[in-house]
This record gives sequence, structure tokens and C-alpha cells, in this order.
Amino acid sequence: MSANFLFIHVNEWAGSDSPDAIPISCGYILANLKKHGFSGSILGDYKGSPLAPQTLAEAIESLQPAALGFYVYEENINRVRVLASFAKYVKNDLPIVPGGPQVTFMPGAALLEMPEADPLRRGEGEVVMLDIARALAAGDDLAEVPGISFVRDGRERHPV
Repeated sequence: MSANFLFIHVNEWAGSDSPDAIPISCGYILANLKKHGFSGSILGDYKGSPLAPQTLAEAIESLQPAALGFYVYEENINRVRVLASFAKYVKNDLPIVPGGPQVTFMPGAALLEMPEADPLRRGEGEVVMLDIARALAAGDDLAEVPGISFVRDGRERHPV
């Protein structure tokens, strides 16, 4: 059942030495995944210390993550999209799973803003990401996972 997950903490306004650089949201999600037998890592993208494309490509290649997660806010969505697009360039079939407050409360708008995402994670990240991890590990269709949003056949889908 074990699978790797990679998260990127994007904070363009704080340096890597700032308390704001602590990836608390991603950390909670990853800790819960680890508690249930999954593994993973968190990379940082900070003011004055951006995540180098080569570093991201090497992480994707070496870790072979089942998915790449982001915590998205209005303030970092553009940088998240750049990193997500590059990750898709490196590994086209890598699921990009952004989540966070804006995604949770505005999933339709988030789907329009983030075509790189497949799927969006709504609600409690620890719960929904664990369900996504279990589905990916089992080879199940993510469309059955409650708490995600995605586009299929030109229509928004929001499983409850």
C-alpha cells in the first residue's frame, strides 16, 4: 500500500529562515499519510530561495511520487501554477493535487484558474488526501473520492 507523496510549500513573501516558512499545512497532511503507511517529502519555495526547476525534476525522478500536493492561497496561485506546469512537463501523468481555503470554498473558480490540477482537494486536507492516497495506491478512480473537484467530459464534478 505504500506510496510516496511530494508536497511543495510556496511562500514568496517569507525567506527560508522565517517562521512563516514552516510548512505546517503540508506537514499535518504528510504526518497523517505517514501514520497510515505512506511516505513523502516537502520541498520549499521561498522568497530569496526559490525552488530550482532542476531540484524539482530530480525530486520527481528520485521519489516517483504518486501525487504532487500544494497548499494554495490567492497570494501564491501564480507560482503554484508555474511549478505545477513544470512538474507536468517532467512527468505528464503525475496527479497535481492543490488544496486550501480558496479551493475549498470556490472549487469551480479554482478549476478554471488551475487547469494543471487533477483533482482539487477540498475540505480537511488530512482526511481527503488520505482518501486520495488510498485510491491511488489501490489503482481506483479518483472520481469516487469524496472531497475532491475535477473536470470530466467538460463538466465540473464535486463528489460529496
